[in-house]
Amino acid sequence: MPFVERDDGACLHWDGSGEGPGLLMAHSYVQHPGVLQGLVHELRRGHRMISYDARGAGQSSRRGPYDMATDVADLIAVVEAAAPVVAVVANGDSTNRAIHAAAERPDLIPYVVSLETVPLARGQAAGTESLLSSGQVLEALVAMMRADYRSGVIAAVERGNPGMSQEELRDRVDRTVAYIDHDAALGRLEAWIQDEPGDDPCTLGSRLVVAYHGAGGWFPADLTERGSELLPAAQFVKLEQGAITRPDLSAAVVRTVTGAAAPTP
Repeated sequence: MPFVERDDGACLHWDGSGEGPGLLMAHSYVQHPGVLQGLVHELRRGHRMISYDARGAGQSSRRGPYDMATDVADLIAVVEAAAPVVAVVANGDSTNRAIHAAAERPDLIPYVVSLETVPLARGQAAGTESLLSSGQVLEALVAMMRADYRSGVIAAVERGNPGMSQEELRDRVDRTVAYIDHDAALGRLEAWIQDEPGDDPCTLGSRLVVAYHGAGGWFPADLTERGSELLPAAQFVKLEQGAITRPDLSAAVVRTVTGAAAPTP
């Protein structure tokens, strides 16, 4: 079972299977591996699928710090161990993590495929309906997450999945809380809020691919439109439905990056 040992003694668990162009899946602060399992299934044929547990989650060391710089360095270390990788597929705060890593090490990470997430600073989100633009909402979410982990995860998941049934919500929250430590989830939420993407998204240019739903998606359509204006060289691919709810559509976007053929029925 492969692990990467970091300079501070933390060990990061990763795994890879299959043949073809390498794809690394990076989960957000409120995602357990099962959330992206549909996409993994769609891409397994024709790709080498790589996963890892960020520190504080899964089989990796349950120790911080849980800040963006540490997460970026950890991601680069995992990609070095698992190389070659064509793209990192990310969502939420892991999109920022992947973009910083890809800007720093283009030799290791040629592409980032972001699911429904545009890496913008809070100032760039001003005037939109984005969570990033509402300091009051962000403060409330952080306070809830800090006071009661489960309630905070419920609030975050419900916001992003308004059509989820109570049974689905309960299962998602149970698995998330079991997979990710409270301190890790809270730390990554705060790091995402505080992160300033800077020039890194622009540096990627067409190496950044955003698969998004637009109207009706969990990420506000107006913020996605703002992102396409601020990042004209990036590739924005609009989907008929959500990137995670329709993994077949997202897989087709990923294949345009990797060049892998779609599986035959």
